[in-house]
Amino acid sequence: MTVVVLADGTREAFETVEELESGWLRCRRPRDEPRSDLPGETTTKYYPLESVETVSRERN
Repeated sequence: MTVVVLADGTREAFETVEELESGWLRCRRPRDEPRSDLPGETTTKYYPLESVETVSRERN
């Protein structure tokens, strides 16, 4: 897992983190529970780089 720490101290764990050319991070992880109102089996979040403090890989 990769942990993204935001400027406000929020920590989020993701399976994949990609830096996009537009200055954003795209972060994906499997959905904890299936939701009938949302398609797919993954959750995707986007963060502007200026709101990200660190990105680190956690070892299992």
